[in-house]
Amino acid sequence: MMTQYLWLLILLPPLVLALMIPFGGKARRLALNLMSFAAIPSLIMALPREQTHETWADWLLLGSLFGVDHVSQIFLLLTALLWTVAGIYARYYHSNDPEKHRFGFFFLLTMTGNLGLIVSMDIVTFYTSFALMTFSAYGLVVHTRTSAALRAGKVYIVMAVIGEGFLLTGMIMAAWTTGELQAEYIRGGILESRHSDLIIGCLLAGFGIKAGAIPLHVWLPLAHPVAPTAASAVLSGAMIKAGLLGWITFLPIGEAELAGWGMLLVTLSLTAAFSGVLIGLTQDDPKTLLAYSSISQMGFVATVVAVGMAAPRAWELALVGCAVYALHHGFIKGALFLGVGVAHEVGESRLRQRIVLAGLALVAISLAGAPLTTGALAKSALKEGVYIGPDGWAVWLDWLLPVAAIGTTVLMGRFLWLIWRHEMGHVEHGQFRGMAIPWGLLVLMSFPVVWLTPVWYRLDVSAEIAFEAGNLWTAAWPVLIGGVILFFIWWGIARTPREIRPVRIPAGDVLIPLEWALAKTRPPEPDQVVPSPPDPVAALSASWYGLFAEAQQGSRTSRFGGWLVRWDVAGLFFLALTVLLVASMVWWQ
Repeated sequence: MMTQYLWLLILLPPLVLALMIPFGGKARRLALNLMSFAAIPSLIMALPREQTHETWADWLLLGSLFGVDHVSQIFLLLTALLWTVAGIYARYYHSNDPEKHRFGFFFLLTMTGNLGLIVSMDIVTFYTSFALMTFSAYGLVVHTRTSAALRAGKVYIVMAVIGEGFLLTGMIMAAWTTGELQAEYIRGGILESRHSDLIIGCLLAGFGIKAGAIPLHVWLPLAHPVAPTAASAVLSGAMIKAGLLGWITFLPIGEAELAGWGMLLVTLSLTAAFSGVLIGLTQDDPKTLLAYSSISQMGFVATVVAVGMAAPRAWELALVGCAVYALHHGFIKGALFLGVGVAHEVGESRLRQRIVLAGLALVAISLAGAPLTTGALAKSALKEGVYIGPDGWAVWLDWLLPVAAIGTTVLMGRFLWLIWRHEMGHVEHGQFRGMAIPWGLLVLMSFPVVWLTPVWYRLDVSAEIAFEAGNLWTAAWPVLIGGVILFFIWWGIARTPREIRPVRIPAGDVLIPLEWALAKTRPPEPDQVVPSPPDPVAALSASWYGLFAEAQQGSRTSRFGGWLVRWDVAGLFFLALTVLLVASMVWWQ
């Protein structure tokens, strides 16, 4: 009986602390002071154990099943550790923020959902946790209340509602087939359903939005730059992995050959791996660049998921590779995002600047997969599944993935360039030490934790494979070629009297033509004058008065647009959409 409540220790600390904040006074101060430690019980539960237990709580929701296996334990380790470090960082980052209580409220609610979905083994608890994480994160995206943050929040919430609609449809249809709510039965139910392709498509799309899969990625490069740095770290380091975990948990990967879906996913994934790098190179904001880097890196992982869909025999090794790579990417990307804030606060001390730049360079080359780094181990683990994938796939994936790694090396070189030229040298506001300590700990912890994880959790991955001569060369040559390209770029910049700026692709890329098309469908009324913002992207947004319109202070929205963005109308719209989807499902059955 006590084990039921033991699993609830993961959910209760952040949830209770979040609910204390609205009361104000001592309760609020206590909650904000303890915010950094809310994920500690989850971190303890993530520690390796001889056996993993499942607990059925029949009194919660429709009956909740809690538990973890060795793969979800790795996700729990990553998530709990990253939220803890980000919480300590946020305490100093927001020390002078008059709205820090609002940030803490949404931070804790998002943490609750993120941790809860990892230990949920039934669709009701998983979906409830997933939705809590998704909609609470909106408060983190719009925290600064700038026009860019409000626009990013609108795009995020629209994509979130679309994703929830896909997920709800797919999960209900699968549960309808089996009559069960546990995840293990859902996978079998998908294969038994007459509409298995529809269910798989819904789940791929619903979780793909969170995982940043192309073309559903448009919220990432808009949300990451405007969110506070600690929020950006968990958005990219932990929350984006929820989409990957959803694919692993609910899709029948490894149980049947899904060659068509595998081919579609590998095509989209390789597109993401390359386009994320190419578009990221055109960005001037380091956080936007890192957002596109996340899209590219998640493309690597999704490629291996596609291999498992097309060749069930490869999934056992591919699954382990996905977990190790997710752990590596989460730590490294969290360290990169937190490092942007540290660099901004470093002050004019040259010694501090060099130390921070060295730390960022260390995690940057690890993301590129340099030999003897966590990236080399993670990519070696990923490739194990690729080698026993569908016939012919290993040949061209063995070349395409290293070429993408060359792009990652160049992308990280531009990131370091932007940090050095535009972020460092600012006046220190007194919070450098408080922010630098958790960031430094994350940088230092990421290497031993990732290297020791296969040993701790007894995974079928040997750290020795990263030291083999062939793998050392495989990891080295993309980084070397990328380094040569960077040398010639920097050499050319040094010989040019003016700064060379690449052609900038606006953040959101494919969203911009969509906004332009929507702008053409509803021109402004004659008596309505819309001020032209300096940003051409914002100008396109401002010309449409719908969900994607940028909030212009002092301007009036159209009657239709104002009606559409009301919360009550949006809620009724979502409810009607859900009823329609469920009715369609019943009719199909």
